[in-house]
Amino acid sequence: MYKPVLALSLGIILTLSGCASRGNLNNDNNDNIFKNTSDPVRTKNINQNYNVDNHNNDLTARDFGFVRLNRTVINGETVEKNDRISIDREQMADIITRLSVQIPGIDEAATLVTDEEALIAYRTSSEDRNQAADQVKRTALSVLPRYYHVYVTDNRGLMQNVENYASLDTHTENVNEMLQNTINQMKKSPQGKSVTKNENANGEQPGE
Repeated sequence: MYKPVLALSLGIILTLSGCASRGNLNNDNNDNIFKNTSDPVRTKNINQNYNVDNHNNDLTARDFGFVRLNRTVINGETVEKNDRISIDREQMADIITRLSVQIPGIDEAATLVTDEEALIAYRTSSEDRNQAADQVKRTALSVLPRYYHVYVTDNRGLMQNVENYASLDTHTENVNEMLQNTINQMKKSPQGKSVTKNENANGEQPGE
């Protein structure tokens, strides 16, 4: 009779000890999350930010996104004012293009995103070319980092020009000159209204 009672007592003691240990472990983990201010706190792996398979192929993406950072230090390094955050340019181009063709009167769009410019060629059935340009441009600006400049055109002949850059990158020889030539042609089309009082229609400030 004493043996079953003894065994039961030991079982209860071990169970309670295990719960206490797990509770302490959880508390330690929570403390570490908020004490470690040199690293960002994330609810998802950074590689999942633009991963279309992140939601079990459910492209409605029901999950929220959250990142918490210390203003001055990331991974032990001081954040500089002019730091450029790495983005997935292909994903940015996809988002801009998808949003653009949802604008009434925009029937087709092609978007190229470089390290600091976005070039968007589109086909429109709108009679107000300037309004169409402004809507496409501001759609892109709402997605891109603020230092980007956006150039748009409704010249269908330039759509292929924009597409031709898809296989190039920032290290391609003379790519900046080639891009500038295309941008100059695009700017012959309406560019919409000035972005701000201090920026022109492409988001450029004086001297840029």
